Amino acid sequence: MSPFNTATRIRSNSWYVLPVFGGIIGGMISWFAIRYDDPRKARNCVLLGIVLTAIPIILTIMSLVIFSTPKYSMIPIDPDFHPPIKFIDQFFI
Repeated sequence: MSPFNTATRIRSNSWYVLPVFGGIIGGMISWFAIRYDDPRKARNCVLLGIVLTAIPIILTIMSLVIFSTPKYSMIPIDPDFHPPIKFIDQFFI
């Protein structure tokens, strides 16, 4: 099929399964498969893959930022603690 053909063929909604389970890679696979037949659904598959990949990354970064502060840390932090530099020096020649 030519990319300049304006006639589109409606593809099944099952193509949304790939980005849901495969993230951005699944979105790209579905885009390559249906880009000429149903360009709107192909674009939506890529966007869905990007969103479903970005959400866990953003939540992980947010939780690391929030829970790595001393206020929310599970380990009590002594403000007078200094790491033993002599211990680190034994690994270097």
